[in-house]
Amino acid sequence: MALRIQNPQRFASGLIFLAIGAFAMGYGSRYRMGSATNMGPGYFPFVVASVVALLGLASAVTSLRPAHMPKPVVWHIVPLVCVLAGIVAFGLLVEHAGLVLAIAAVVVLGCYQRLVSRPWEVLAIGIILVVVSVVLFIHGLGMPWQAFPLWQS
Repeated sequence: MALRIQNPQRFASGLIFLAIGAFAMGYGSRYRMGSATNMGPGYFPFVVASVVALLGLASAVTSLRPAHMPKPVVWHIVPLVCVLAGIVAFGLLVEHAGLVLAIAAVVVLGCYQRLVSRPWEVLAIGIILVVVSVVLFIHGLGMPWQAFPLWQS
């Protein structure tokens, strides 16, 4: 029985998540793992990366089905590039430009299509996400990020 890719988008996203998880597991294995009761600095990132890799593998496997007729592959590259650019922008901006601008970049890049058709919806999403993130991560959990480090002297 031959397997064919029934859902190419799910298969591709599964492979991307599998690759990201595998890379993070390899990179995180440099740190001391410890155990579940005495966690080292590499334990939690390794577990999260393992979950991401397993979810990617499950997504890729579930996209394979026995098929009689292959479906045409349609790739929508712009949404993929925008979402990946949003993730990269967040990583580059959060330390130097602050949490607020990093989240704004993620929202603008991640909601690029809705930004054109429903700008007020994207603005509401951005404001709510910024407020919840600042309150939760900076004030609630005490993360070492700043809301606007560029404005402080």
